[in-house]
Amino acid sequence: LAGGTQFTLTYYDSLGEESWQEVFVQKETGLYWRSFISRITLPANITFNPPLPVTPMSEKIGAVERVESTESRNDSTTTTLRIRVENEIDAIEDVVVAAGKFSNCIRVKMTIIYTEPTERPLFAGTSYWWFARGVGPVKFLTAATGGELEGATLGNRKIPPD
Repeated sequence: LAGGTQFTLTYYDSLGEESWQEVFVQKETGLYWRSFISRITLPANITFNPPLPVTPMSEKIGAVERVESTESRNDSTTTTLRIRVENEIDAIEDVVVAAGKFSNCIRVKMTIIYTEPTERPLFAGTSYWWFARGVGPVKFLTAATGGELEGATLGNRKIPPD
């Protein structure tokens, strides 16, 4: 995806040390997960081609979007794996996070399946993302971790307000 606004989510461990970063690109059509950059020994840095859509493709519960992509792992060698991603609008619900209460958030259930055998299926499984209208992602939950919006500035608007 050429163009768009790129942003990075940085994750820290309990000691405040940077563990990894995820790079996303936002375009008119939504938010796309471009890469995973490890700050620890394992796993490798990873890119997705094409980037994986994570934003809601609909507001209708039960709507499904399937995407095929290639995961490239770059460490001492480059490993390329085919994956299939299924995004489903799972629910519409209110969410309370550090940044405040967001009504009628769209919950996206993202399932990643490796279509070839691999010894390390790093992202296999199901994760959930909550999207607030006019804001974007406010919460996520995976088998390994989770997070929520603590604050943001959208144009001149601060979340939460001062």
